[in-house]
Amino acid sequence: MRYLAFIFLFLFSTLSFAEICQHIVDGDKLVSALSKRNPKEVINLDKSKNFSNFQNNHLQVFYDAKEKIQRVANLSPKFIVCGDNAPNAFAMRKDGEDVVGVTLGMVNMINGDPDMAAAVMGHEFAHHTLNHRDSMQTSYYITTFVTSIIGIALDVALSAAANGNNRGYNNNKRRNTQPIITSIGRDLSFIGGALLLSKFSRDHEREADEQSYKYMLATGFNPEGSVKLANLFTEKKMTSSGLFFDSHPGWEERGERIKIMIAKANEPESTSTQVAYTNEASSSNISAIAQNSMTGNQTQQSYSSKPFSFRSFFNFDKASDIEQKGIEAFMQKNYPIAISNLQKASSMGHHTSSIMLGNIYTNGEVVSRDFKLAYKYYKVAADHNLSAGLESLGMAYYHGRGVPRNIDKAFTLVKKASEKDPNAKLSLALFYIETEQYKNYEEALKIYTEFANAGNTQAQQNLGYMYMVGQGTKVDYDEAMRYFRIVYQKDPVAGLSIAYMMELGLGMPQNIFESTKIYQELSQKGYVDAHISLGWKYFKGGEGVDKNHAEALRLFQLAERESKEYHSLRQALYGVGYVYFYSETIKNQEEGIKYMKQAAEQGDELAKQFLEIHKLS
Repeated sequence: MRYLAFIFLFLFSTLSFAEICQHIVDGDKLVSALSKRNPKEVINLDKSKNFSNFQNNHLQVFYDAKEKIQRVANLSPKFIVCGDNAPNAFAMRKDGEDVVGVTLGMVNMINGDPDMAAAVMGHEFAHHTLNHRDSMQTSYYITTFVTSIIGIALDVALSAAANGNNRGYNNNKRRNTQPIITSIGRDLSFIGGALLLSKFSRDHEREADEQSYKYMLATGFNPEGSVKLANLFTEKKMTSSGLFFDSHPGWEERGERIKIMIAKANEPESTSTQVAYTNEASSSNISAIAQNSMTGNQTQQSYSSKPFSFRSFFNFDKASDIEQKGIEAFMQKNYPIAISNLQKASSMGHHTSSIMLGNIYTNGEVVSRDFKLAYKYYKVAADHNLSAGLESLGMAYYHGRGVPRNIDKAFTLVKKASEKDPNAKLSLALFYIETEQYKNYEEALKIYTEFANAGNTQAQQNLGYMYMVGQGTKVDYDEAMRYFRIVYQKDPVAGLSIAYMMELGLGMPQNIFESTKIYQELSQKGYVDAHISLGWKYFKGGEGVDKNHAEALRLFQLAERESKEYHSLRQALYGVGYVYFYSETIKNQEEGIKYMKQAAEQGDELAKQFLEIHKLS
């Protein structure tokens, strides 16, 4: 019976890779090496090492989930892949480094489902960020120490009782024997300790499921993937009872718990929490705010990197805890409480909260937009050398939000951020495309190609545009359309580019009326660039809509209010100025000149030409 203690010691001590799986590879390097291969290609690396017969894009979804979640979790673990066929995943520490990993059995079972992959990766990240490894080890040592004392006491008592009976026997029979030593007490105490630890482990699994649910929301994955994963394990009868010595709750229980969390999140809430807040944030905005606020290369430590102390074991870092409450309140759409907690965490020096607040005030969806306040929060985070803070502050200077536009300062900040966090290269590419002093189409093409091959939607969209207009490469309408169609499967924004090619007949028969329909559909969904394209159609008339200058002005003004990007803001300002200056029905040339000057200040070339023609520059 004493072997039970050794099972728990084995499970919760610091593990080596060999104790997890027999055949391992560096997952980051493997995905990078396979990035240029056909996504649907079946990979067979080496049958003798059991690395065979997995589909390329089936591994990619785990890597993509890891990349997104690590930005929210503020943790950059090593990603490893095991050649083992049993579906499994794990979180551990090796030589002081956080590790998350999956087996090929898990890769093949998930079958390329990105939401289930995110459920797996989010769960393993949660074990690190919730400090389960350290607390489980401490619990083991405390529990075994206490149960050992109890066991010894039981053994002494039982031995005394047994020897007392034996002495009576000896007196009667007049024989000498050795005293009886019993280990039953220690065996019983080890069983009790094992039960306690098993319960503790199951509680950790439930906590990790809850945290994984939050990570999935924050990174744009559908938490129904956790339910699908639980159902899949149940269907394949790879489930436990969730009782006694099981270290994981039963899969049926786990699936039901996630369903309850989803149901609660979808319940209508009291409008009293929405006072003074403009409107609710969409799920995509929640993703942007949480995901863009943190990267794995920040200077703040994760819990799993801290040396153990009883204080941290029983009470996590206060500022981080307050920030977490803020994130949870935001996801529950309780924006006043969310912002209050984030502000408190920021004031206590937890500057990932500063970045989130900057994003909230920049987006202006749950509070009135305030670029100056956003700039203030970004600067605090940048001053503390957080890469996301440097990048966000740089983009504030680039767009002239809350601070005078300064391209050189913007480039310096974003370049510094990209050296700390490779994901900031996407912002750096914007300088290579749009600014005169840093224009470098070839470098932008290189960056976008790298990220597009890794499945980044923004990079795929921008790469398609470069092929469409011939920036850094020859014009290739087929290649442009290929990227736009890839993006369109995940984000309707690519419909704008498809409609543009359709409108001009680029690589396809011209169809102006169909393109207008696409602009109308996307404008109704709130896409700023669709507002602008449709506004010009209403101003001219005759391309699927009647001429209507009032509607054109409304769309341009809507684009101006909702624009979060530099290029769309300047185009919207130009559109408003154009309608005021040239409209027969809405003529206000003084107002038109005012907007043209604003557009020119934002760098719009057409607005600059207008001012020169009218000798107003």
